Amino acid sequence: MGGMGTALSVGVNAVNLLREADDANKEMKQMQKNYQYNQKKRKNLLNEQLASRRASLSAMGLGSSKSALAAQQRELEKGYDELQNANDNHEYSYSQKLKEKERNMTSGLLGTIVDTTGKILK
Repeated sequence: MGGMGTALSVGVNAVNLLREADDANKEMKQMQKNYQYNQKKRKNLLNEQLASRRASLSAMGLGSSKSALAAQQRELEKGYDELQNANDNHEYSYSQKLKEKERNMTSGLLGTIVDTTGKILK
């Protein structure tokens, strides 16, 4: 009957590992959705801010001046730098989550193998 208990234990461990992996996959998908939503929102806000600035400069008759164009260029670069930073942060967080998921799966499988081997040898 010890073999039956060992098999049941291995099965329960495997199911738990699969649940944890599924939960991690869902969390990672949600991270990706949130990131895409936030990036789209940031881009839209940046475009709105630039359009507003162009309109106000044009209303003052400065829309085509070199200093106005330089200011717009600086704001554009700053906005895209912020988008790039957000992208870098997301990529780092996502890769860390992926590594954590892989570590958990590996250590969980290794633990199950060691536990099962110990029970078989008893």
